[in-house]
Amino acid sequence: MRKVNIMMINYLRGWVSDMVRRINKGRIKELSSLISKYDSSILYYILTQSIISGAAYFFSTYMVALIVDKLFDKVPSRDIVKTVLFMVIIDALFAIIMMILNRIINKKQFYLKHKYQQSKTQAVFNIAYEDVETSQFEDLRNQVRFSDDNMGTFNALIGNFTSLFDSIIMSVFAIAALCVLIAQVIISGDSKLVFLLPPFILVIVITTITLKITRIVQRKVQYKLPSLYDEMTTGNRLAMYIANRVVYNYGMGKDIRIYDSADMINEELTDMHGRMRRNFKQVALITGLPHATSAVSTGIVSGVVYALVAIMAYLKYISLGNVLFYVNTVQRLISNVTSLSFTIGEFAVLESRLTHSMKLLSMPIVEQDYSDSDVSAQIADNAPLIEFRHVSFQYSESDKLILDDISLTIMAGEKIAIVGKNGAGKTTAIKLLCKLYKPDSGKIYVRGRDIWTIPDSEYREIVSAIFQDFKLFSFSIGENLALADEYDSERAEQALLQSGFSNRLGSLDKGLDTVLYHDYDANAIECSGGEAQKIAIARCLYSNSPIMILDEPSSALDAISEAEIYENFNKYSLDKTAIYISHRLSACRFCDRILVIDDGRIVQEGAHEHLLEQKDSLYSEMWQAQSKLYL
Repeated sequence: MRKVNIMMINYLRGWVSDMVRRINKGRIKELSSLISKYDSSILYYILTQSIISGAAYFFSTYMVALIVDKLFDKVPSRDIVKTVLFMVIIDALFAIIMMILNRIINKKQFYLKHKYQQSKTQAVFNIAYEDVETSQFEDLRNQVRFSDDNMGTFNALIGNFTSLFDSIIMSVFAIAALCVLIAQVIISGDSKLVFLLPPFILVIVITTITLKITRIVQRKVQYKLPSLYDEMTTGNRLAMYIANRVVYNYGMGKDIRIYDSADMINEELTDMHGRMRRNFKQVALITGLPHATSAVSTGIVSGVVYALVAIMAYLKYISLGNVLFYVNTVQRLISNVTSLSFTIGEFAVLESRLTHSMKLLSMPIVEQDYSDSDVSAQIADNAPLIEFRHVSFQYSESDKLILDDISLTIMAGEKIAIVGKNGAGKTTAIKLLCKLYKPDSGKIYVRGRDIWTIPDSEYREIVSAIFQDFKLFSFSIGENLALADEYDSERAEQALLQSGFSNRLGSLDKGLDTVLYHDYDANAIECSGGEAQKIAIARCLYSNSPIMILDEPSSALDAISEAEIYENFNKYSLDKTAIYISHRLSACRFCDRILVIDDGRIVQEGAHEHLLEQKDSLYSEMWQAQSKLYL
């Protein structure tokens, strides 16, 4: 009999050791650190909730068993009523504590999710712009959107920690209760309890086999799921493109209807859904198998446990109330140990789904040295405001230099045009000046200082730009100019007057408070391409920066309208340094200098008339080609 007792104790101790061994993995520590990064106390509240929940369950189970025993022992009604009242009062206290903890945890969880999403958004803003433009980053962003955002992975992670704590605490309470029973068996030394050996061994065998099968299946799940999620991400990326950029984008409505492309779109969606459905079936199969195995084994174990406890009751070793208590206790222990195995395995699945988000959050940000950041410093009259010194740049996905050893100077108040063929490097040079890209070699100076030593918040007050692919937001016109909730109305109206939008503004009932585009406001207005470009130009004028850049923002306008906008912009920025980029050379005739870029190098420089005198030059060739279009 002593060997049986020792075996029971050793097996329970082995369960505890196995749980501790499996829990002490770097994966769980890393994921708990991720949560603690945004809220250092929520896991402690969840753990406290699990302790209270476990204590409440076992207290209620024990009290019910006690009441049953008192009923069968024909204890006076007064004692039974007192016991019931005591149980109700304590249960009520547990319920109140749980309610308070739930409210705290729910509130913390709400802000936790918000902080986590905010950190991912901020991570995107902190990444170098040249990295954001790559196809690899676009893949990463879509993987994050699908495997984390769409599947609610971070929320599931919090729920998994709740399951982890619940399983551990419930198992600890169950083991403590069983240890009391085993201690009583050891003390009694009753030889009849040898009949407990067969069912006890059966429980051990079934539970051990279940855990082994669960671990094997979970290892396969951990190996298979990442590739399945990658396949699903690819399909989901197409689905999201079709939904967001095509079906739900009212701007595409005209093309869809004119070219009757609805069938093609539906066929693409049907094909994609078929591939996704196959992937989902595989995911459901491999993730559901451990649960199915557990359900079957738990049912068998439950029957064995009832037989085990029935034998003890038959031998009159335990009371009827204890039958209920220990049956529930053993079932709880087995179900929670099995659940614990699932939960630990689920951490591997969640970690796999969070891999892309973790990669996003750990991407390096652009490092800057602000040791020399006096942007308000004055420069000598004969010193250049802007200077490129041997600047070269190439994209990470390309083996060709986009800019090759560019050197140039721009004086304060100068009006400069940069022209050249498509892909020559014009916009790249401007993005370097705007600190969107960092040179691979060479440096760019503004007011005699390396721009990468100037804090972004201050540099944005020096340089403003409008690009060809500029974006307006579905906010009010005034907010689009100031890019802030509050704006100077008089200054905004003046900027819109200078950009040529004042007539349309005067026809709007809400004026500057008019919202653009119908994304969320039914009373919003739609802008034509030309109107949108005028608002974008007004945004640049509103900024009142000493350096203003126009990178073909008027490409949707005809040549005459573009020339008019450029001349008006030139008139209203007399005290500013302005840089223009345009394919239409006629719009740049008023500039002080024109820089001609070809294949990443400055090949010509001078005023319009001077450049035309250079026969057989690139500028002369471009001028002659464009002149024919307007004859």
